[in-house]
Amino acid sequence: MAFEQLLFQGNQWIERQEPRSALPCFIQILQSDPRHVGALTGLAKATLQLNDPATAWQMLQSALAAAPQDTDVLNAAGNVKLALGEIEEAIRHFEAALVLRPDEPGILLNLATAVCGRGDLDRAEAIYQRLEAEGRETETSKFNHSLVLLLRGRFLEAWPGFELRRKAENTGLAGRMFPGRRWDGGECPGASLLIHAEQGLGDNIQFVRYLPQISQRVGHVVLEAPKALIDLFANVPGVDEIVAMGEALPDCSLHTSIMSLPALSATVEETIPTDVPYLPVVSDAVETWRERLGVGDGRLHVGLVWAGNAGHRRDRERSLPLRALAPALKMADGAAFHAFQIGEPLAQANNAAVDLGLDIDILFPEPQPLTEVAAALSAVDLLISVDTGLAHLAGAIGRPVWNLITYVPDWRWMMGRQDTPWYPTMRLFRQSAVGDWDAVVAGVGKALAMGLNESD
Repeated sequence: MAFEQLLFQGNQWIERQEPRSALPCFIQILQSDPRHVGALTGLAKATLQLNDPATAWQMLQSALAAAPQDTDVLNAAGNVKLALGEIEEAIRHFEAALVLRPDEPGILLNLATAVCGRGDLDRAEAIYQRLEAEGRETETSKFNHSLVLLLRGRFLEAWPGFELRRKAENTGLAGRMFPGRRWDGGECPGASLLIHAEQGLGDNIQFVRYLPQISQRVGHVVLEAPKALIDLFANVPGVDEIVAMGEALPDCSLHTSIMSLPALSATVEETIPTDVPYLPVVSDAVETWRERLGVGDGRLHVGLVWAGNAGHRRDRERSLPLRALAPALKMADGAAFHAFQIGEPLAQANNAAVDLGLDIDILFPEPQPLTEVAAALSAVDLLISVDTGLAHLAGAIGRPVWNLITYVPDWRWMMGRQDTPWYPTMRLFRQSAVGDWDAVVAGVGKALAMGLNESD
């Protein structure tokens, strides 16, 4: 097969977000021509989609050396640097590409993402406004613009664009078919509504709060949820029927995504449902955990989560090693620490007493049902967590939680504030600059030294 055809096929697979199918196309070219710029670039793009930006950058260096004025190479280099968290380098590559092709929408979009990542929301929004004025908007640009608006708390302006996320090229949300027609949020007293799951556990936990009010507009609510959340959501008010993802869906006259509920409710900050807890927790299980942990012994009992899902595209930014958090924890004189952490990062707590001078109780050496985790969270005085689903869970059950977030965080935490309208019991500790976890750790340490009541 000719190189041109292989290159075309590989890039088609890249556009479809199917990197494993793309790899053989580029590898076959490189076996014959190891310096082929298009194949090297395509291989780097596929590797980046496989969440390995370090290897992708190694591949791109040869392409950059061979074709330093190639806009596709420069654009790819910017995307890889962005994934590595090297924002200024990413901006440099995107701006170099725009010198050659100043009106290329795809490069402009990437530049907007990069400048947003360093906190320059004005410049990002100016790019989106330019594309709109020139009639060159796409679903992707409108969705990306919505994230900037949400970060700024401009919810009503943002929701229409946010609803384009399934069509945006950068989300990787696969299209699914559902029974009935898409619900527009209107009153349908006799209708059955399927609310289907979308994205991560934290997203579903955050927006299940809308079910009580949504149930007032329709006759019957069927909630689809990730299997891990089925038991936790089983008794949420407003749910008539619950189905695990992957199981057959009942026939319903209407459907919508759980992530669409804020838009369908015309949510502004003042109308966010904030009654917590909105997830019920079994009181007997809580008491069992209080006894197990020794709660009530006069010590501050603190839960810890320092790392998220390694497969998350922003995990490199949002997670930190336990060692980095240790100086703050040592400021809580006499506190008892309990690791809610799961997965590979939990190994960092195994020798914490020797390595870090901290005695950390490992609660879940093996993953447990989230109902059990929720009961344990209800028993401790405080959860300190990076931005993970467990922070959402603590907020949803009304427990004090300190959420450690990046300088430009996920849209729901907005910019420049220490509280959040989504969870009244949550306090935000945010970076003062991109990548500055030292300031976060110092802030947590100071708050712990003051004590829970005083710092809140």
